[in-house]
Amino acid sequence: RSSDLYIALWGHAETYERDRTYGDEFDVREGYINFEGPWGGFTAGRTLGLFGRISTEIDFNYGHNYGLGYPCGDGVGPTCGHIGTGVMFPGFAAGLFYSSPSFGGFKLQGGIFDPVRVLGALDRAPMPRPEGALSFETKAGPVSLLKLQVEGMWQPVSRLDADVNGNQTIGADKVWGVAAGGRIEAGPVRFGAAAFRGKGLGQYYALQNSPVAFNPSTYDLRYFTGFYGQAALVFG
Repeated sequence: RSSDLYIALWGHAETYERDRTYGDEFDVREGYINFEGPWGGFTAGRTLGLFGRISTEIDFNYGHNYGLGYPCGDGVGPTCGHIGTGVMFPGFAAGLFYSSPSFGGFKLQGGIFDPVRVLGALDRAPMPRPEGALSFETKAGPVSLLKLQVEGMWQPVSRLDADVNGNQTIGADKVWGVAAGGRIEAGPVRFGAAAFRGKGLGQYYALQNSPVAFNPSTYDLRYFTGFYGQAALVFG
């Protein structure tokens, strides 16, 4: 049995738009407490969500652990690897989630996270967001690692409108996403592939607060599909 407290502070060496007259601030990216035992693990606080982890894991381990990648369009900070070009980043959120112990290589994770509003379209989020992941991981024979994972996320959102007579009406929709992927390592060969499909997700990370997530004329949530593959040869 064990427990630990983790806090991650994100800071930039350079200032916004590389203009030194701007100040720089720390961003508290993660802050959580974790308990582990024979029964599994329980995490409470701010950390990565579960939906989108497998594609981000592939990108980090086989691609941008060794390089930079897409600049994200940000005026400050490091680059984003392949996030936004086939990789769906989970994003950081406050929540509670449980991880089961491994049963023959299978592990189940499930949790609830703070809801996210789709600002500018559906700015009401009435309940916490459930997310989950089921994975299988094994190390045997000539394959030094095989990992497969499926993930899902669902969140209802709504908006309050007034019709031509001034009567209040509510429009409702649901943000959802499903993803699957896997990694295989055999000798020096590394390969990973993943795909996702969902509604209202955004381009870079799950539940991205951006007009890209919806039609600005009708407020209808857009559908998003992404595919990603990454290979590497690792010697020594």
